[in-house]
Order: sequence, then C-alpha cells, then structure tokens
Amino acid sequence: MQQAGGHISSVKPNPASRSLTARKSATPVSPGRARVEHVFGAMSAMGGKFIRTIGLARAEFGLSIKAAVYNLQRLCTLKEAGIVPI
Repeated sequence: MQQAGGHISSVKPNPASRSLTARKSATPVSPGRARVEHVFGAMSAMGGKFIRTIGLARAEFGLSIKAAVYNLQRLCTLKEAGIVPI
C-alpha cells in the first residue's frame, strides 16, 4: 500500500475492524451457537460451571442437576407461552 509522500506501509488492515455488515454473515452458525451459549449463560446465573466436589462422578451429577433445573425452567417458560412440548 502506497501512502501520500511515497511511503509504503507494511501494516495490513485488520479484517475484524470491518463493520458487521461488511463481514461474512454468521447465520449458518448462529442458531446452534445461540442455543448452546444460552444454556451456559443460564448455568452461570445458577452459580457457574465451577463445581466444588471431589470426584468426577459427583461433579457430573452437579452439572446434571443444573442442566435438569434449566430444562424445567425452560419447560415452564414454554408452557406459559402456550407452546405444547412434543
């Protein structure tokens, strides 16, 4: 890239600095990513993924309980909205 005054710049433009509309659309990735990130966001609100237990079995159980609570909360939200679960 040649700038004014004949100076050649070796700095390349950062593609991340472009606007969102100029970047490639992330729509094929977005629905799945949004669904998964929402679950982890809800788990963070319930105390995070940090488990204070000794042993893998107890840690898995703790995360399973958090996932079950999230699923029950989601079921209640869907029922209130009038959406019938399958």
